[in-house]
Amino acid sequence: MDQGMIVYYTFDHTDIQGTPGKCRFVSYVRREAIGWQTVESYGGCQPVGASSGPFTAVSRGWDIPGATPWSEVHGVAPGTGVDSLRVAWSDGMIHTAAVIDGHYLVTRSGRADVMQVETLDRAGMIVDTYNQVTSP
Repeated sequence: MDQGMIVYYTFDHTDIQGTPGKCRFVSYVRREAIGWQTVESYGGCQPVGASSGPFTAVSRGWDIPGATPWSEVHGVAPGTGVDSLRVAWSDGMIHTAAVIDGHYLVTRSGRADVMQVETLDRAGMIVDTYNQVTSP
């Protein structure tokens, strides 16, 4: 995206009480004079088993000064046989992306809301459809 890139990263975490958790963050990073710098980031950690289901989708529009606005959706799609997913945006655009190790990130230029996410198997057949995508 323009002069930088969007990075989606996950890691395991144990809080101060010893409760295990999963953390997911998305950051916009850009090369500056002193190397790669995080310009903006969001995400968080949840205790293991605290999510509402096996599939998650979080969407956000980004407006970074000096960069073209863009939108992204990321999350977890660990279903058996899930190979990729298809995202339908509010302006009618459709994007397909791979699911890697049960995670995905889809970005696009311009501001748009996510209307629907479908998980797909290797043959491109729909495994499941999700119509409620959250925004932070």
